[in-house]
Amino acid sequence: MTWTGPCISPAATIRRATTSRTSPVFGGRRACDIARFIGADTTLPDDLVRGLWDWIAPEAEKWRQMGVFGAAVDVPEDAPLQDRLLGLTGWQPR
Repeated sequence: MTWTGPCISPAATIRRATTSRTSPVFGGRRACDIARFIGADTTLPDDLVRGLWDWIAPEAEKWRQMGVFGAAVDVPEDAPLQDRLLGLTGWQPR
């Protein structure tokens, strides 16, 4: 599945293969940084965020130990899931 919305690079592809699992995370985060810089919308579709959360959350600490993610950023539990996902992967939400 490929999604080219406002916060995912057109090249970012979500696959269930081990070799491409982090591609949407890094592609999406970089695209979000650029979108923020130019003042564009950074909101992802809810179903995409939920899918990424369900896939990343169980593995986040293991990936953090491997150096894939930095330290988690504190985000309120009642924050939008997209913000919690960014915080989980070491990025400051909005």
